[in-house]
Amino acid sequence: MKGLSIRKTTVAKGLRKDFTEILEEDILKEKKINLAKVISRYDDLSEKIKESLMSGSIEYLIPKSVDPAENYKIPEQQDGIRAVMIWNALEPEDEIVPPTKINFVKLKCTGPDDPKLLDLKQQYPDKYDALMKVVFNYGVETPKLDISKYGFTCVAIPKGRETIPEYLKPFIDYPVMEANNMRNGYILLESLGIYVEDVKTVKYKSNIIQI
Repeated sequence: MKGLSIRKTTVAKGLRKDFTEILEEDILKEKKINLAKVISRYDDLSEKIKESLMSGSIEYLIPKSVDPAENYKIPEQQDGIRAVMIWNALEPEDEIVPPTKINFVKLKCTGPDDPKLLDLKQQYPDKYDALMKVVFNYGVETPKLDISKYGFTCVAIPKGRETIPEYLKPFIDYPVMEANNMRNGYILLESLGIYVEDVKTVKYKSNIIQI
């Protein structure tokens, strides 16, 4: 139990409890494991994560540690550094100062012409301007760190925050956040012969059972 990926500190605290409960109650204590029940528990948990994120809850954000930029050889390659930079540009009054722990959110934005950014411009012009400067270098000749090629694909949320800001919710990559939360628990499914598919760098559960 102690060395399993479901107990890692990079797994949301609530998920550690959920995965442990599935392992203990539905696998270890069962004389005959009900595979359909286990798969159903995973499906319910995936839906729970999605609903939580859509409500703006931080419960299933990804815990991450971030060091100061100077500690990295190429800091702009670190998604934690980019996430902190973007948050600090958006919310300068609630600045994140590394080294620290953050809640990490994967976002989906196709580029500076993404319709969601155009909506942001209408509703939150100050947030839009901050994003265009720090992410896409609009009006900036020599950025301290150039993260433009990575785009608006992540953001940090300080540990003290209890909710995700409303203006960020349309950008959340819900399928990837859900998959990233669930992947550490797939070791339990694999141990039961349930096939888990790798798609690029993300793992997804299937309903295929290996015989």
